[in-house]
Amino acid sequence: MTVKKLRKQLAAAIAMTLVATVALGSSTYAWFTMNKEVSVTGMEVHTMVGDNLLISPDVLTSVEVNDEDTFKTAMDVSLVDAFLEPVSTINGDDFFYTSTYNVGGDGNALDKTAYIDYDTDGLAEATGYANAFNKNYGIATATGTAEAYKDYVFQLKANNTDTSATKYINLTNITLTQGAVSETASLQAFRTAVFVEDLDDGTTDPAGTIGTLLTILSEEGAAAGEDYFDDGKAVNSVNSLDVVEELNTAAVIGTVGAGETKYFKVVVRIWLEGEDENCNNSVFNTLRDKWALNLTIKLEDADTNATEQLTTTTTTAKADLTSATAANAAATNKVIDGVTYYEITGKTLNNDGSTKLYATSSGAIATNSVIYVITATNHPIEVTNQCTLPTN
Repeated sequence: MTVKKLRKQLAAAIAMTLVATVALGSSTYAWFTMNKEVSVTGMEVHTMVGDNLLISPDVLTSVEVNDEDTFKTAMDVSLVDAFLEPVSTINGDDFFYTSTYNVGGDGNALDKTAYIDYDTDGLAEATGYANAFNKNYGIATATGTAEAYKDYVFQLKANNTDTSATKYINLTNITLTQGAVSETASLQAFRTAVFVEDLDDGTTDPAGTIGTLLTILSEEGAAAGEDYFDDGKAVNSVNSLDVVEELNTAAVIGTVGAGETKYFKVVVRIWLEGEDENCNNSVFNTLRDKWALNLTIKLEDADTNATEQLTTTTTTAKADLTSATAANAAATNKVIDGVTYYEITGKTLNNDGSTKLYATSSGAIATNSVIYVITATNHPIEVTNQCTLPTN
């Protein structure tokens, strides 16, 4: 009897240990083990371009250079809406996901030969829940239709005024910011791919073409995807993984010959990499739908300043605009591309006394105000999320 009792107690202890191990693992490894969605509804995408560059918003279906009057200096601000769920890709084009039933307690895919091809045609037909991807993540309403990725598309016009040397169009910064003021979270599982199409190469690509993969950027930088499972690999078919293409390579959009003017179509694609160990419940339980993606593009003499890493950050309070007002004074107003920016009196970014803040309407600063700083070369940069706005 004693031996039998000991055996039962031992078996129970082993079972409890296994349960504890599964529970712990479910919050520390890749792929969501419960139905989660990351809302990026209203994500602001800010693209600032340097001297001799112009930007025009675009769509994936375009095949020609946009009308000249759509190109502008300074900055483009667009909104991106999506409900993202984890997927995996080695090239930013062919996406795969795994059934929630194929995710073990450690968060890893149980069977790495049982991935599912993400069918974008199915999404286009879509009624939401009728789509297998939505069903997999338990999303049953049209307003919650899940997507594998989201695109931000624009065209660049580059004028090389130097008649003796080639210039390089460098994406010098790309930063993903998440959260309300003082909120913290891990964003490492996010990936951005940059695709480029030369609109002056004499060919017309079909509508919907994303162009040539330039780079896939992760927060790990030059470490070449050390946070992926399986030695830097992601999913490349329904039954295999492979090395990620162009991971953390220099983001040089293109070159412009001496005295030339050239046009490029750029697609920036963002997704959640399921094979990243940071793609887990404990991280994404806390994420909210306050996002900004900031890009800086410059025309430079060399390609050495092109970024090789996705920078991620969370917002922090840097300026208190309670009771602040924007003055309408000719001496301090700045007019850029026909828009008047009014200096906010007595308030500065970081409270350093030097970095002045601006609004596009004079008078009291309201909760829905958009706040800017203006660079030395007269580029307005939105910093709304870096300021504490009045509550009423």
